[in-house]
Amino acid sequence: MLKDQCAALVELYDKKIMICFEAIFHDKEKYENFKGLLPRFKIERLIESSENAEEFSNKLFKKLQASDMVKIDDERLYREILAFLHKYMTNSSLHKQLRCVNEKTRRSQFGLILSNLDGFLKYIEPDAVISYLRAIPAYDETIQRLIPKLERIDQENQDEQTEDEQNKKEMEKKKMILRSVPQLGTFAVLDILFTIYEHGSQSSSTEARHFVDSIFKLKSGEFLNHFKTAKGEQSIVVCDVDVLASDMMLHLGLGDLPSGLRSVNYRFDRIANYSTRRTVLNSIDPCVQTENPIILRNYQDELCRLAIESVNTIITAPTGTGKTVVAAKIIKHHFEVEENKEQRFKALFMTPNTTILHQQADKLKHYLGHAYNIRICQGSDNTSVRGAVLSNDVVVATPQMIVNLCNEHDDELSEFSNEKFYLSTFTIIVFDECHSTVNNSPYANIMREYHNLKNMGTVPDGQHLPQIVGLTASLGVGKIKDNEVEHIANMCSTLDVNKISTVQEYKEDLKNYSPIIPEQIDFFPKSTDGPSRDFAVSVMKLMDKVFGLMNDAFANVEEFIKVSDGGKAELPQKDHTKFLNWLSVTKRNLAETNIRGDRNKINEAIQVLEHCYRTLCYNSNFNPKTAWTFLEDNIRAREPYFTEEMKGTLQAFVPRLQKLSQNVLTENPMILKIESYIVENNQGNPNSRTIVFVQTRYEAITLKKILSENQNLQRLNIKTDWIFGLNRNTEGSEESTASRSEQLEKLAQFSNGTVRVLVSTSVAEEGLDVSACNLVIKYNYSTNEIAHVQRRGRGRASDSKSILITNDESLRKQELANMEKEKQCEKAIQLAQENISEFQRMINRKSDEIWPRLQSERTEKIRIDRMLELKNSTYRIVCRKCDGLVCTSQDISSRLDSMFLVCNPEFWKIVVIQPVQPNAYTRGSILHASPNCGAQIGQLVVVPGCAEMPVLGAKNIILIDMEDGKRSIVNQWKEIRTMYFKPKRVTEREVTIMRDARLKKITFEVSGPDGRNEISYSKLKT
Repeated sequence: MLKDQCAALVELYDKKIMICFEAIFHDKEKYENFKGLLPRFKIERLIESSENAEEFSNKLFKKLQASDMVKIDDERLYREILAFLHKYMTNSSLHKQLRCVNEKTRRSQFGLILSNLDGFLKYIEPDAVISYLRAIPAYDETIQRLIPKLERIDQENQDEQTEDEQNKKEMEKKKMILRSVPQLGTFAVLDILFTIYEHGSQSSSTEARHFVDSIFKLKSGEFLNHFKTAKGEQSIVVCDVDVLASDMMLHLGLGDLPSGLRSVNYRFDRIANYSTRRTVLNSIDPCVQTENPIILRNYQDELCRLAIESVNTIITAPTGTGKTVVAAKIIKHHFEVEENKEQRFKALFMTPNTTILHQQADKLKHYLGHAYNIRICQGSDNTSVRGAVLSNDVVVATPQMIVNLCNEHDDELSEFSNEKFYLSTFTIIVFDECHSTVNNSPYANIMREYHNLKNMGTVPDGQHLPQIVGLTASLGVGKIKDNEVEHIANMCSTLDVNKISTVQEYKEDLKNYSPIIPEQIDFFPKSTDGPSRDFAVSVMKLMDKVFGLMNDAFANVEEFIKVSDGGKAELPQKDHTKFLNWLSVTKRNLAETNIRGDRNKINEAIQVLEHCYRTLCYNSNFNPKTAWTFLEDNIRAREPYFTEEMKGTLQAFVPRLQKLSQNVLTENPMILKIESYIVENNQGNPNSRTIVFVQTRYEAITLKKILSENQNLQRLNIKTDWIFGLNRNTEGSEESTASRSEQLEKLAQFSNGTVRVLVSTSVAEEGLDVSACNLVIKYNYSTNEIAHVQRRGRGRASDSKSILITNDESLRKQELANMEKEKQCEKAIQLAQENISEFQRMINRKSDEIWPRLQSERTEKIRIDRMLELKNSTYRIVCRKCDGLVCTSQDISSRLDSMFLVCNPEFWKIVVIQPVQPNAYTRGSILHASPNCGAQIGQLVVVPGCAEMPVLGAKNIILIDMEDGKRSIVNQWKEIRTMYFKPKRVTEREVTIMRDARLKKITFEVSGPDGRNEISYSKLKT
């Protein structure tokens, strides 16, 4: 429902709404839904000052319409009214009418009236409309019911009516006619417009005709031809593939069609029928899989109990206890129950980790594939997610795919624009790793959609809210100390869950399948002598020289002090994270400050200093050879854009650093410890597996290389590989990447033992299930308590161990804190289970806060939009490195308010596209082609329409206010969107223009039998 349509519904049904408000006069507690619009004391005053319920409801309606929140958000009053009706008058005809979700309403084109209500109310003449419609047999039944109601309006208070009262009665008759459109049927709107076109009053005839033409974007006078064409349309009959064509021919022209034949009006229906698609799939890929019975362990059966009773629940159990099998059992039972009741069924299984999507789908297919169609939905498919959902029984997807699906109706580039997808299409939804349902995560956004349906009752006819089942090994403890139970209650309310499923009866059984995994920390102090120290000293000397170049690039000392975090007398140690923070602050200050110095040289120096800092880290974590390789690769990549001064400085240090990097006599003791653990693990179990977690991609690639070259591991035939996510925005992504298929192959090799050691970033910490894995090593890597539990849980075997190897004291402390927080979480869940009544009251209290919060969030977003529109500021968008102009804020358009595209064809002239491994979303990196710059300023993304569009990275640009010259930097587009300007919505025309601007025309001349022909084709610029 569009915003203007929501406001129109409130106006069109105002009398009926006011009648419903009379209930508040008799029970003021029912006003609870409107407390965000009008304070409670004001409603009490209205009750006191009103003689009867009718007077009160009129006053209340006007007060609500005049509310500041309603003035800001056109949709707010509509949403609150729906929530009120759903809560107190669920089965009322008004609630059904305001929902506008049934098929009759859609086919009647009621939305045309709502989007143009002012014009309809202005130009419609009730007598002319009724006279015309009653002559059409199809409308007879509805018109016969409508006429007495219209006559009663005319008969009310006929004596001594003022002109104002007469106008009100006339307006009420118009609204009554328009409200009847869904009952009148498909062509009622067209017929009403015809009466406006042909029978408009003499004074407004021309104006009325212009209004009708404009609705369909027709030229003046073209409506009558459109009207004849539309009214002359005939339905077509669609035949399913398993129905003989001869049978179809026998039934053509008959009113009732047998099963397998459908009458389709192509103005309203999509010819594709997903049951037909399912029949085709079944015919070309017959289901030969035999049923694999789901045999649950005692504790798994206990975890299932609440969900099998159709209760929303969060199932929490340690990693490796078979929660996915439990989910399969719940889905199967749900399907069987619904099938027995002859009800529809459809399951959605979501996991936030794309890496294990296929693993989870394979498990579900193992248990459910014999009877049900199971389909993976992921961004790289290039197929309609909506089609996949409608044509399968179980959909396995990442949550962002479902968020996109729910927003698809608002995407002008989508083929399903204005066709709302309802979450209630699913009858059960499983949230794997449901602890991710926080803040603005995809899971949280899906639940916002769910709560909208729940509170407003806008579930389409024939559907109901889906059952919710969450799966997790740890719900975490939240950010507020000593409030762990409240954190869990908040998670439950967000997922609309009242009860948590944990193992209470069969704890001993659980211990047999989920043994306690020993944890340890191996701490190694950083080296203070030897080749590693010599290399570090040389790098620091290089940093001193680069720091001098940065100082020289400022116009004066005052500029340096202004930019460099107040010009601190002592800089942090160059190998400490505080130094990296100092560089970050300096870079930010530089971007926001107007200076006379050479901004490009300063940014160049900061970038080299950042590379040097990471070189020191890799020297400490690995060895000088690895560190030098990293620095050398980055110098070579940036060399074409370096200034002459920087080139000279680097060249002076290259020979020394290169020599020192080759002087590696012994391996880093931490690396030797990893090797020792792997060898020891292999001696105890030749079929063992090891996962080593690291922080960055570069570290994953480096450690894999070191371990692969290790002679001891080679003798034992222990092969190592790396894996990380498909997002290329992290450190090290330039060195290597893997496609989704290659990623899946790596996981398969780790599972079957071809690869025995897997070096991974956080991508493998959730859900990866390899039963032979019994050693988890965290190499200089520790984050929060949830990740701590997840990483340790990758050890599936009974003799598993989890070890942190680090030379960083802060990481050692973090790991100890995570162990303590895990205990706090377990204690909090136990407390909640022991005090179930109090816990449920806490959940209910949190649940009551959700709807008001969602409404406030919406209204605040709209308030910000209007503020930005009034502010109407224009910004120059410049490169953060060189300050060169990239585009202006007027060149930015948004798609779904989440993807911000550059829509100026001139943009292609100032950038170079660097190809990358294609994935579902990106096709290349965008580099600024300005001399001595070459900074990456964005990415090339895929959009509908066979186009690739540029998106700027918020961290790579500076906004300069064109009015006052103020400079601003941000880290996310969300900040730009809420604080600086609101981009316009992207159009298909903009995408076409940008696509064509990136193409150049090449013409060939060829000779053919008929003489010379000219053939032209377009080729992508490189």
